[in-house]
Amino acid sequence: MRTHISQDHHLQLILTKFYNMTKKRSNYIYKFAGKIINRWKRISDKNKPYFYQLDIDNENIDKIFVFQKKLQRNQIWQDIEQSNYLGKKYGFSCKNYMGNYGLIDWQELKDYE
Repeated sequence: MRTHISQDHHLQLILTKFYNMTKKRSNYIYKFAGKIINRWKRISDKNKPYFYQLDIDNENIDKIFVFQKKLQRNQIWQDIEQSNYLGKKYGFSCKNYMGNYGLIDWQELKDYE
């Protein structure tokens, strides 16, 4: 016997499932390699960098976002601001926030092709 679920309740179930799925997804650390090919700066109201979008040359992931407060090491933020990443290959460690990858750490790769 099927029970009737109201549209509101059905929507609430979908949103709860989406929230739980997203919450679980953000607990994992995703690791992949690539080279930064472009940097986009997003400015806050106070004319300071709010976050960066990095376009990368990975076949599965084309961009990652960088928020200063999410980084494990502040040196990464400084390297991005000063463009110290040019010509280097990295192993990126990211968390997934609602389908977008947010950088938490990186490591320069010497033997990357």
